[in-house]
Amino acid sequence: MRKQLITEKYRSLRLAVLKQTQSEFEQLQPDLIDCISLTEINELALVAQNQWHPSPVRQIGWDWRQILQQYRRDHMARLELAIWHHQDLSGLMIGKASEGRLVVKINYIQGGDAVTP
Repeated sequence: MRKQLITEKYRSLRLAVLKQTQSEFEQLQPDLIDCISLTEINELALVAQNQWHPSPVRQIGWDWRQILQQYRRDHMARLELAIWHHQDLSGLMIGKASEGRLVVKINYIQGGDAVTP
């Protein structure tokens, strides 16, 4: 029960940070309101990421489903982010806080296919 409470506490914090970041971004870039959205990495993001075409210059491909499962199991104090441009997934990022909770680092980051108009 205690682990569930702590897990929900950190999830609430992550969602609050996403909401605040989205709001600040929209203030800085008002012409992009309703174009860019920030969410947790959810099933929709994982499905969309599977549609990305592998880059010919990228040497490593990550299994985001496996990474997410591991981080959700092992790191309650983590960052996770899916960046959307309209309905297209643009990027994924996951990271964690250091043991002392003073440093937060990005452990995995990947951008999606560039969409050309």
